[in-house]
Amino acid sequence: MGIQAYREMALELSDLIGTRYEILNCFELIVEIYRRYGIELSLKMESLPYFFYKTDDLKPLDLLAFQVIPKFTNHVGIYLGYGRFMHSVANVGVICEYLYNWKLKHVGSYRYRGQNE
Repeated sequence: MGIQAYREMALELSDLIGTRYEILNCFELIVEIYRRYGIELSLKMESLPYFFYKTDDLKPLDLLAFQVIPKFTNHVGIYLGYGRFMHSVANVGVICEYLYNWKLKHVGSYRYRGQNE
């Protein structure tokens, strides 16, 4: 993804920044972002393996899984590119951060099965 495409995607999603967690939690954020790109996901966490497969080379729109509480994958975000991702955090809401700051909690990256390689 070039810098121009990255900027366009960031602009398309910028209206989500600041949305309260009570309105759009981390999982609902993923569903909303994919909906904006014409992809309908189930709202059930257990259905995610049907939609995504594990990947090691990050691309924009990849789902990121985190363990905020040890032993449980309990948080998700969406990779935007250039080391940044968007997620929704309790008491803060929707924000963009550098993945590097979450590297110790990052437990996996997943790509939508219908996404072009």
